[in-house]
Amino acid sequence: MHAAEEHLLKGPTPRRVLLVEDDSAHARLTTLQLADAGFAETDRADTLAGALDRLRTRTYDAILLDLGLPDAQGLEGLRHVLAATADAPVLVLTSADDDDQATRAVRMGAQDFLVKGQVDARRLRRAISYGVERKRLLRGSLSASMFENLLNLSRNAVLALNPAIEDGGRCWRVLLANPPCEAVFGRPRREIEGARLDAVLVPAVARELAALLEPVLEGGGQRQQIRVGEGAAARWMMVDALPFSGKVAVIMTDVTQMKRREEQLRAAQERAQKALDEKVGLLHALEQKVPSALRRMLGRIDSAAAAVGEASPAKADLTGARAEVAALASAVDALASQRQSAGFAYLGANYLSVLEISPDLAAVVRAGDGAVMFVNRVGREVLDIGENQPLSALSFFDFVPDDYSVLFESGMAALRGEATRVPMHLARADGQLIDVELMVADCPADGIEDWAGEDLVLVSAVDTTRRNRASRRIIAREEQLRKIMDNVADAIVVVDEDGRIETLNRATETTFGIPSRDLVGTNVGRLLGPARGLDGPALSGLATFLRGGVPARITGWRRHFGRRGRDELFPIELAVRDLNLGERHLFIGLIRDISERVAYEEDIVRMATHDLLTGLANRTHFQDVLGMVLAAARETGNRVALMFFDLNRFKAINDSYGHLVGDRVLTVFAKRLTASLGQRARLLARLSADEFVAILDKTGGEAELLPIAGAVTDAVKVPVIVDNHDIRLSCSVGIAEYPDAGPHTEALVRGAEFAVRTAKARGRDSVQVYDESLSASLVYRQRLETALVTAVEADELQVYYQPKIDLQKGGIVGAEALIRWFHPELGLVSPVAFIPIAEETGQIRDIGEWVLRRVCQDQAARARSGAAVVPVAVNLSAVQFRDANLDRALRGILEEFDLPPKLLELELTESALVEDIDQTVETLSRLKGLGLSIAIDDFGSGYSSFGYLTRFPIDSLKIDRAFVCNIPANRDDMTVTKAIIGMAKALDLMLVAEGVETVEQARFLKDQGCDMAQGYLYSRPVPLGGFQRLLDDGVPRLA
Repeated sequence: MHAAEEHLLKGPTPRRVLLVEDDSAHARLTTLQLADAGFAETDRADTLAGALDRLRTRTYDAILLDLGLPDAQGLEGLRHVLAATADAPVLVLTSADDDDQATRAVRMGAQDFLVKGQVDARRLRRAISYGVERKRLLRGSLSASMFENLLNLSRNAVLALNPAIEDGGRCWRVLLANPPCEAVFGRPRREIEGARLDAVLVPAVARELAALLEPVLEGGGQRQQIRVGEGAAARWMMVDALPFSGKVAVIMTDVTQMKRREEQLRAAQERAQKALDEKVGLLHALEQKVPSALRRMLGRIDSAAAAVGEASPAKADLTGARAEVAALASAVDALASQRQSAGFAYLGANYLSVLEISPDLAAVVRAGDGAVMFVNRVGREVLDIGENQPLSALSFFDFVPDDYSVLFESGMAALRGEATRVPMHLARADGQLIDVELMVADCPADGIEDWAGEDLVLVSAVDTTRRNRASRRIIAREEQLRKIMDNVADAIVVVDEDGRIETLNRATETTFGIPSRDLVGTNVGRLLGPARGLDGPALSGLATFLRGGVPARITGWRRHFGRRGRDELFPIELAVRDLNLGERHLFIGLIRDISERVAYEEDIVRMATHDLLTGLANRTHFQDVLGMVLAAARETGNRVALMFFDLNRFKAINDSYGHLVGDRVLTVFAKRLTASLGQRARLLARLSADEFVAILDKTGGEAELLPIAGAVTDAVKVPVIVDNHDIRLSCSVGIAEYPDAGPHTEALVRGAEFAVRTAKARGRDSVQVYDESLSASLVYRQRLETALVTAVEADELQVYYQPKIDLQKGGIVGAEALIRWFHPELGLVSPVAFIPIAEETGQIRDIGEWVLRRVCQDQAARARSGAAVVPVAVNLSAVQFRDANLDRALRGILEEFDLPPKLLELELTESALVEDIDQTVETLSRLKGLGLSIAIDDFGSGYSSFGYLTRFPIDSLKIDRAFVCNIPANRDDMTVTKAIIGMAKALDLMLVAEGVETVEQARFLKDQGCDMAQGYLYSRPVPLGGFQRLLDDGVPRLA
């Protein structure tokens, strides 16, 4: 990993992400990946309108945007989102791997482009972190200064233009211009920036530039040469225009000098051609017209002389005239000969000039020994001959490698006059071999004095090194591509316009289990199953493709089904791309077997939406389905019912037999619910450890629902045997119906919860239908919860004391501290009402500490006053007991009030002790080390085994009042009570019986050997003063 990437990934993680995705399955998968990547909060919108609403009310660190939303297709949605947020980076999501769309999205302002199904948590975090960092740098002052410095240092003129509609038409305003713009526009920057483009350029140039800029807004760059200015001050500029964030950047490069050099070269070529034409015309006149005229004159003179005779006086005149004309003809012939020689010389020089400007190697070489007479500039560069290096010592054969020397054993004879170029190597002066195609042709020596009489050849060579290197690369690339195709995991199939397979790779054979010899030439349709999973253009395009017609291109991956043999279908991803080879139109099909990925995605979705233990829907999936069912019910007017099932006493089962047994019980419970409800339940879900809920739609009221609930409670009551434990189950059922319980999801769930709580309070196997009266109890409970927050500070809590009586000797030997709440408006609030609330809200910790401190304060004050003092027991909640600092806190309280530890006893319930036996033993040992007494409260109320008692360092057991209250009427309770007393005696533990209200109960307990009793028979819980009077006066001995 690069250091920069590692820094980003280790840096602060963006907290809030907006996911704009209409596909719920992909949305859940992406949300899970975002959570795995460390993003704390993800909001989701499934439409563009929903996303824009969220962006107006909340801020986000990053935005993931699907390009295929129902109310905005393609880049339209991106344009709206970019306009709605300036700070958050936008990353686009698509199921189509379309490079063109990706490029256009990034040009419009997206920070990255992600393909669905090809992104994991790390890739997602990296892309978002990079996007946030890039956005931060672009916003920062450092970025602005760097950007300004880069613009100012650029030699090219750079403009930032903003498109606007003014006066009913398009115009361009200059947002920014760098210093070189002043030279181009002929005015200072302050006059350029802010002005309209047509105000700083002549109209013709402004119109030409505006026409160039208009297509840029659609997402593509433009390039064109334009002329700026008039006359000698005119400049030719190469204009490059690119889009950015709804604006256009223009870069203008001055190409005036290049343009002028081109014009000068063209003018020089025209002048040279004109001079050559004039000289050729003169030579033609000297060679053809004048000599023939003189010869005609001589012929007429000779004819006239023959006619006059020898004696005629005219004979002498004609003879003299002929001599003069002959002399003139000789002079003209001589002159023509001289001019012809001069012309040949000129032509020779021009011949070399033509060779000099040849784009290929051109050399004049002596045919016999290869001596180089002339080589052009390109030849010197190709052969690495210095510009000033003399040619006299060079032989062309010096540049021929040994492998090709056989061609030149007879000089140039073997290649002379060869009609085609010969491919070979030449060796440069520096020893480097180059590829050439060489041709040897006769070269006239006339016209160049130094070459007169020489047997010369023209050697022409095209340097094909780059071309051959490219060809070799192409061949190597083709071989590499073949190897890649044969080693790539995806199947690749090349198909013609008729749908026939032309070639394929090895992965195709492996994927479909068919050898290539059986596939080549057959229709590609044999590899594909029914076009399920495709729709719209993709479906029609694939259907056309399978019929063998000209297909519409399927750009990007689309899910489909492949076929193995005749019957086996398996999920694939398919992409089809055009391949034009000359006049041939082929198609490349990429096929990927995604069986494992689909199974993995289904597992991911199932894990995200279902409970792993029972296989039922989880809370998230339940809320989604309930929302859809209620939405449908609002349109149809149907009733919807929610049944809430609470497995009674599950915590006791879990604590008594362990979590493995508890999990087995939950699994059995879920199966019984599923079997009882059958097809009647739209959805059955597990919300928490022992809470289950069912959605029933199109219900018919209580007359239909109560029998269903009764069938469930009857099915659950059947005993279940787990690991040799005979466990009896029961459940409470709460029912709430839409629209009676409320118009939305929260109201319906809340109503079902109220109903099931009421059912539990009424007893096992109870069924309760929600009505408005339950809301009153909810209001009361909420009021208690609010008032309890300030109860300690408002001094509304009091400690009451209930004495413990020695059954054998009589007299008060201890007491239990019990809390009471006196609210100024609600009056006396029962502990049964507010203690569960305190446990749920966590306030039990503060209340428990307050009770401990008040009891220790009261005990210490009474001891200092000399009053009678007995040990007082204080109940510890499970929350307090699990506090790792419990022993230190108790030591501090005892030391603060200087209270002897023997005057304080701690009572704990069975359930608080059996959650972690080893940790419980360690904690109890530390408390015993302080000198405190330990008692187990409500013993026998759970399913715990008595075996753990031998491990716990405890002092006493308190028999649960449930066993005492039915004595002597219930023999079973009497038997259990005898067993508990006998076991305690065997373990040398003290016994306290709670809830003693009759003399018969007290007498039975005394006869069985119980040590102490506590209950209304002796005294109700009383304030501190009343308890002190009981200590002073004593209580009557009743048994």
